Amino acid sequence: MRIFYYILYLVILHVSFFCTFPTPSQAKYSGLQTKQLSVLQRKKRAATADQSRLWPNATIPYEFDKGLPKNLKNLLQNAIHHWENKTCIDFVPKLKHHKDYVVFTTESCGCCSSVGKIGGRQTLSLSSYCASESVAIHELGHVVGFWHEHTRPDRDSYITVLWNNIYKDLHKNFFKRNSFEVNSFGRPYDFASIMHYGPRTFSNGKGDTMVAINGEKMSHQSASLSTEDIIQTQLLYQCPEPECEFLISASTRGRITSPYYPSHYTANVDCQWTVVVPEGI
Repeated sequence: MRIFYYILYLVILHVSFFCTFPTPSQAKYSGLQTKQLSVLQRKKRAATADQSRLWPNATIPYEFDKGLPKNLKNLLQNAIHHWENKTCIDFVPKLKHHKDYVVFTTESCGCCSSVGKIGGRQTLSLSSYCASESVAIHELGHVVGFWHEHTRPDRDSYITVLWNNIYKDLHKNFFKRNSFEVNSFGRPYDFASIMHYGPRTFSNGKGDTMVAINGEKMSHQSASLSTEDIIQTQLLYQCPEPECEFLISASTRGRITSPYYPSHYTANVDCQWTVVVPEGI
């Protein structure tokens, strides 16, 4: 991997959804398992359009189920730190006055969560056969209020879903959402999103479950929040916009714009962003 540095000079320019992971017998074909996953992918988030699903003040109360194994608790704590370090989202231990909160637990659904705040007690589940830090970051993305990126209303312009290669009981994880459920804030489709599955996620062994429309090879599921994940979280919760210090992932073709384009920036501000590109380009 090579890292290039660009100095950019700017003058004012609802219903809960569960992300269910496969049973242990299905796990060997899934792209979201315990292996460390690649972050090098190309770059709109499928954020909830239901304002009632947003957490007040971008603050999410939580508690750990008493039976949650220590290793899973550690994964969740690392994932929480990742979200807090990259975005304005704040996870706080549940107190008595918190009526809406998340319980981190282990349930039969595997690795799953509802989308956004549903009211009262809600759960995020991690199971040992599907849990990793990247999966924990992904599931927290659902809690924050994000659907899967590959279920955006406009996804058919970017990917083809190969239904015959997906376990039938897991088809729901690829169902396209409608425009009443999703607000993408006009942001571009993001192959690098932590909320985008890899090309073999939930494969029944017959091959890839998704292919890019342009014929380019899709990389594995991302292991961390992408630039667009961070931007859309800030937009979703109307947080202060960090103007600089972004890490931008780029592919072998396309164009790079300032992270908040076409939004305005402060006049006469010098910004430096790190652009990560595949080796050899």
